[in-house]
Amino acid sequence: MQSITQHDQGAVLILGGGALGAALAQGWARHRAVTVVEPRMERHAHLETLGASPCTALPDHAAVVVLAVKPDRIAAACRELRQVLRQAPLFVLSMAAGVSLASLRHHLADWCPVLRAMPNLAAAQGAAMSVLYGEQIPQAIRDEALHLLQLAGRVLWVRDEQAMDAATAICGSGPAYVLRFMACLEKEAMGLGFTREEAHDMVVQTTLGAALMAKTCGDCEDLVAQVASRGGTTEAALSQLDGLQELLHNAVTEAVRRANALREQYGHDDA
Repeated sequence: MQSITQHDQGAVLILGGGALGAALAQGWARHRAVTVVEPRMERHAHLETLGASPCTALPDHAAVVVLAVKPDRIAAACRELRQVLRQAPLFVLSMAAGVSLASLRHHLADWCPVLRAMPNLAAAQGAAMSVLYGEQIPQAIRDEALHLLQLAGRVLWVRDEQAMDAATAICGSGPAYVLRFMACLEKEAMGLGFTREEAHDMVVQTTLGAALMAKTCGDCEDLVAQVASRGGTTEAALSQLDGLQELLHNAVTEAVRRANALREQYGHDDA
């Protein structure tokens, strides 16, 4: 196996040019050469605008392979990798929810080190929150995997594989929760007479500002108390959101349940 220094600026090969694969390609293409294997030709022009090199078939070499395909495609993708790549890559990084490391190693026949990660679509802006996990991974490879994901945002190495399901419900799905809330707030703004563009700008900047406040100050509930003056408009509004925690609890619980179901379906050695 080649050394990390030889691979450090090597090409990244992404299998799958869907939403997540494209977001990763966009985030990484600012720093690395990125090839995306995507059989749908209609996606190629878009991938090119992101700075990636699309193709319909696997090339014969790559420094790092990223599996950004659906869980039901993992087994076939791993078999094809072993058949086509002339030399095993430095490591394989799987983004497939619910597919365990044991199953990945089984499909790859211990061909090379493999890790699991769960980023989110903010990778396109270099602002993703990713979680990463691997077992018995050499420190040099662990560092390189961390570095690669850090090019797309922040990274947390989780304590065990079970935490991947929980993290998927928070980091992987989390942007959709926030965006759904933003969409609802935009509708309320338009109902108050603002144009769609005005509503969008107000909500986006307000959300961005709140996120920056949270990043700087740390405790979200303390910040809520600072914004919500006693007897003011914010306090009145928050009194109507008392059920929000329960709704979010139900949403996250359902996401974790689905991740567990995917693990049961695709995460075993004989999957």
